Formats: sequence, structure tokens, C-alpha cells
Amino acid sequence: MTDPAKIYEGSYKGVPIAIENAPIEGGRKKSIKQFPNRDTQTVEDMGLKPRRYDLDIIISDKGQEDYFSYRKRLLAALESEGNGELMHPFYGRIDNVAVISYSFNEQMSSFGRTVLTVNFEIDDSRGIPQAVANVASQVSQANSAIISAVSSNISNSFKVTNSYAGNFAAAVTKVDSVIDKVKAAVAFIGQTSQTIDEFTAEITDISAKVISLVSAPVELSRSITGLFQSANALYATSRATFDIYARFFDFGDDNTTSTSTTAIKVERQRNDGVMDGAVAALSLGYAYTAATQIDFETTREIDTITERLDQQFEKVQSSGASQEVKDSITDARVVALKVLDAARVDASQIITITTNPTSARLLAYNYYGDDTLGQNIVDLNGITDVSFIEGQIEVLTGGS
Repeated sequence: MTDPAKIYEGSYKGVPIAIENAPIEGGRKKSIKQFPNRDTQTVEDMGLKPRRYDLDIIISDKGQEDYFSYRKRLLAALESEGNGELMHPFYGRIDNVAVISYSFNEQMSSFGRTVLTVNFEIDDSRGIPQAVANVASQVSQANSAIISAVSSNISNSFKVTNSYAGNFAAAVTKVDSVIDKVKAAVAFIGQTSQTIDEFTAEITDISAKVISLVSAPVELSRSITGLFQSANALYATSRATFDIYARFFDFGDDNTTSTSTTAIKVERQRNDGVMDGAVAALSLGYAYTAATQIDFETTREIDTITERLDQQFEKVQSSGASQEVKDSITDARVVALKVLDAARVDASQIITITTNPTSARLLAYNYYGDDTLGQNIVDLNGITDVSFIEGQIEVLTGGS
């Protein structure tokens, strides 16, 4: 028998409860991101984890009620629809509390006194969670913060000391490499339009004044960020725009590092790091924006793009970018991943089925009820002979 001094009083939905034990779970929600072929991982803080209250409630005679009538009233409260108010003996009044489950075991040897364990959770939102309507616009706002941080980093950290032999020429070469990368990234467009002509003219203008830009970091920052902003308008589709910026993800991979600690080498490496970090961050920021605007067909597509984004995110974090740039990238990543996670709700899953010899159109009719969707199966599996399909075949759920 429990010591009466260790029994505490409370209530749920107005029904009094005598509590024998009151364990609590809480903490913070963590998301662990692991990457292929890497020995490290990233632990992301996803916010506060709401407390969970597990109470051991004694069922016995309560006041004028006998065991059976009290048990009936308590179970009715626990099973009734909707959340309720929990009066906790240690934490006071807690509103909007939901009963997740309860359990107890009535034994004949101790009938008339039973301990019932209830799992309570806080319901922070009512009904089905809905995506925040302006989350996508928050990605664009986060990208604006990245642009501002990159511009500030170039303006304040990209410097060339004229007396340091070779550093000015090295800085010019580095900026030229950024311009060359921009040209290569958009070269696949292969079409003529006023927008592209204007973009080409912008590149030509910047190329012609690289020497003066290296001596004026503020103007250099405007020119570099301006190029990335202009590239954002070259394609009408978000997927094509994402591909443009993804082409920057390998920038700086062929850099050679030096162990020299002379002032000349330190300055040169700092300038290289600033530009590498700027390209990595700007391309990722615009890639986040484009990715969150893509109309994904399958969750596999979302997973593939998310993995590419996370690899670039790690690259920015290990680059020579300032902490302000890295923090702004982290903020953008958090918002972008929310949008991509929400997109999974509407995207189709890819599953594998086994089929006897058939054609793509017949398989589509049997699975989707629409033979015109046979091309979906062909594209998904890379099939060349559409009239003969056999064995394990990937299809989309939901008939998309």
C-alpha cells in the first residue's frame, strides 16, 4: 500500500484524481543529418519538445463514490472527445491536454484499488496541421539576407595590398574565374532573348572592369551579387533555374592549398576564401529559392535535390565565408527544408511491383486505369521496348 503522504491530488476535465507517480518527458527536438562518405554528422535543433505527462492514477473510493461509479466517471472523462484541463499537483493548471492512451490491470487479490496509467500530451495546434502560407516567401527573404551578408563579407574582407607582389594579379584571376563560371553555368541555355542579351552585356561590362573592381571591394560585391541575381531571371521554370545554380556547386573544388604563413600568402588565401564562400553561398541561396518553387512529381526527386542542397550547405559551412554568411545560410536552410518537407505530402511515392510480360500501356491501364500514363512508367524505368515489360517495375502511387 502506498504511503498516503505520497499521494497527490489533481483533476482532469473536472474529475478528481489521486496521483501516485508523475513522471515527465521533455527536452528539445533534434534532427540528425548524415551524409554519404562522411565521418561527421549535423545535429539540427528543431525547437522545444512539448512535455509529456504520464500519471499513475489511483482508482478507489472517492468521497461519496464507490469504486465502480468512480471508475466509470474517470474512464468517461479519459475517453470523451476533445482535450481538457489537467490540474497537475506539481505544475498546476495545464490547458489543452490530450489523452493519448491509458492502461490498468484489475486484480482480484487487490480489487477495490487499482492503479491506472495515463499518457497525456499537450496539443499545441488544433486539428490537422496546415502549411504556413507564406513559408515560400520566407525562403526569398532568407535569400535576401544571404545576399546582404555576402556583399558585406566581400566589401569588408576582400583586400589587396599593392606592395604584396603577385597578389593583385591573383585577385584579378580569381574574379575572372567567377565570371568564367557564370558564363559556363548559363551557356547551356542555347536560346536568344532580350533577357539573355542583357545578361551577356552585363557580363561583358564586368569583365572589362575587373581590374578596377579588385581595387574597389564595395563595387566588386555589387557586381558579383548582381550577376547571380540576373541569372535568376534567365529561365521560366524553377527546375531549370535550380540547374543553373547547381552548376556553381563545384566552384573552388580544384583549388590548391598552401601551408605558407607569409603575409602575402595569407592575404591571397583569404581573398580566395572570400570569393569561394561568396559563390558557394549565393548559388545555394538561389538554389533554395528555386527548389522550393519546383512542382515535384515524386518524393525521390525531393530527396535527390535535398541531398544536393545539404552537400552544398556543408561546403559553405567549411568555406572561407564569414560567420554572418554561414548563419544566414543556416536560416535559409531551415525554412527551405520546411517547404520541401511539406511538398512530400502532394508528391507521389515510388513503389516496385512485379508484372508478367505486358506492354507499358496495358500495365498503365491495369494499375492507373488510364493507358495514356504508360509513358510515366517508361520514363520512370528507362524502358526502351514499350511493348514488352516484365519483372520488377517501378510505378508511382496515387496514379500521378
